[in-house]
Amino acid sequence: DADQKGWGGKLVMLGHGWFMLIIISAYTANLASFLTISQTAPTISSYQDIATSEGKYKLALPKGQSQESFLEFEKGHYGHVFDVIWLETWEECMDAVRNGTVDATFEDEPVVQYYLTTTIDDPCALVTVGKPFNPVGYGFAFADDSLDFIPYSRAIVRLQELGILTRLARNYSIGPNGPAPGAGCSQGNSQSFYIDEMWGLMILVGCIA
Repeated sequence: DADQKGWGGKLVMLGHGWFMLIIISAYTANLASFLTISQTAPTISSYQDIATSEGKYKLALPKGQSQESFLEFEKGHYGHVFDVIWLETWEECMDAVRNGTVDATFEDEPVVQYYLTTTIDDPCALVTVGKPFNPVGYGFAFADDSLDFIPYSRAIVRLQELGILTRLARNYSIGPNGPAPGAGCSQGNSQSFYIDEMWGLMILVGCIA
């Protein structure tokens, strides 16, 4: 007989019905979230996506810096087409990506890491994609007949031996020693409802039953 007469049976049916309601609601919410996120997820996964898009993506870059000569090289040698707005500073370029004016920007990796970890309130507001596509090192320039590079080289080697360079990179979140910007953002900001968040409900239903 499906009609429960006693209080025990009624409580079991109530708990079972409430549990099924939560399961169905969680499924439909996750499905809607998945479909929405899939449609709005960024389609840029690397610099090559931009270079081969024939100007599909809009870039914001600081004028008068190395990015300008880099794009000129790409246009002249590979025939790539870029849609670029030139701004005064790299901070303005980052802000343009953040507020949706443009699709992307690119800058030196230490600059990007510093901006994402110390400048903006929400490091998950922007995301880095792909690997460094034009890796080069920083250096000091000296005249051909100058011997000033010797003490500089010795000082750098000494700092590296003492581990000071590694500590500086770690303290300021620069380079491979720093944390990856935006790490854990997708899970931390997700609106999805996971099964491990339902253990309390399951225990409650089990106790009622």
